[in-house]
Amino acid sequence: MAFLVQDADKHFFCYGRSDIRKEEQHEQVIRFVEFWKDRTGAFPGELIFDSKLTTHAHLNDLNNYGIHFITLRRRTAKQLKELSEKPRSRWRRIELQGVSRQ
Repeated sequence: MAFLVQDADKHFFCYGRSDIRKEEQHEQVIRFVEFWKDRTGAFPGELIFDSKLTTHAHLNDLNNYGIHFITLRRRTAKQLKELSEKPRSRWRRIELQGVSRQ
């Protein structure tokens, strides 16, 4: 199952799939980016995703496409320290309403 939710007021989108097989995980971010470009004519500006859904080579592709991204998981102590030292004004808070597993 796949879904795409748009919140036009806040300009964020949520995409999820519950049927991803383990051997397909590493291609999912690139597949989504390609899907998005086909639908809208442009790459998404920002992505947040589980690092299991991509590879280092695909992260390089995202950089080349000009997509800003954050991967969840694989955070080193140094990265966490650097993030915690950033001023609150550098962060943007996003709250997802009605999120559930179906």
